[in-house]
This record gives sequence, C-alpha cells and structure tokens, in this order.
Amino acid sequence: MAEKFEIKSLSEKDFLEILEMEKRIYPKALRQGQALLEDIKKGNGLEYSIIIPGIAYLIAVDKEDSTVYLEDIAVMPEAQRQGIGWKMAQKLIKKMQNKAKKQGKPALLSMHLREASQKLFKKHEEDLAKMDAKIIKEEFLQAYYKNGENAIYRIYKIIF
Repeated sequence: MAEKFEIKSLSEKDFLEILEMEKRIYPKALRQGQALLEDIKKGNGLEYSIIIPGIAYLIAVDKEDSTVYLEDIAVMPEAQRQGIGWKMAQKLIKKMQNKAKKQGKPALLSMHLREASQKLFKKHEEDLAKMDAKIIKEEFLQAYYKNGENAIYRIYKIIF
C-alpha cells in the first residue's frame, strides 16, 4: 500500500534514478530525459518536485507569473493503482499552500493532463476542493502530444 513508501523532496542525487524510472514507465513513448532534468534545474524544480525512490516521481517547476507547472507525475507499472500518484499530488499542493501562506497570496498550479492523469484528478475532485484547490481555467487541446493524444490544459488556484 502507498502508506509504506517514503515521499521525499527531490535532490540532484535522484536525477539518474528518475531517468531509469522514466525508461520503465514510458518504454514506447518519447521520453523527456535530460530536457526534464534541465527544466528542474532552471525552474526551481527541486523546491516542488518529489520522489519515492524506485517507485514514483512528480516533477513540478516554477514558470512565469508565479505559476508552478506540473511537468510529470509517474508511477512504476507494478506500483500503480495504489494511491501513490494522489499522495504525491497532495504533497505538492501542501508545499504550494505553505509557500502561498508565506507570500500572503494564492498560488497557481498549471498542467497538461493526459488521459490517465485526467482520471486521477477527476477521481479526486472532491478532495481537491477540500484542499482549497479550485479550477480557474480548463481548455481541451486536440492532438496536443506528438503521438496525437489529446490533452486538457488546467490551472488550479491553490488557496492557503
């Protein structure tokens, strides 16, 4: 069960592990690899990104206008459907709420959601509302990904 796993903040020491997990999670898909790691370094991703070593990772980086962009949330195939992705999303939102409280203003969380991620966020709609994460923008993007897959672009306002 997901409770047995330690969710920790990402460090540069975890970069190689992320690349190895990415290969196993996305064996046939175009992976982000080194570009993902560069985004983490440039976009203050170490502040928001988290990892469960050998199991899962969530990459989120600062973008323009004080918005945090959820780059990827990925769980090893053998560990899926145990609530791990949701636990990582909760941790990210709590980190953002803490920062918003320190800054005295709400934070924004943006993302492009593939079908699997859409299901995760749909399943936890009520939980997100209880955490004061409210959708303020949603847009359907046809054939957004290189493989022709559609996406939903969404922005949440995270209130502290």
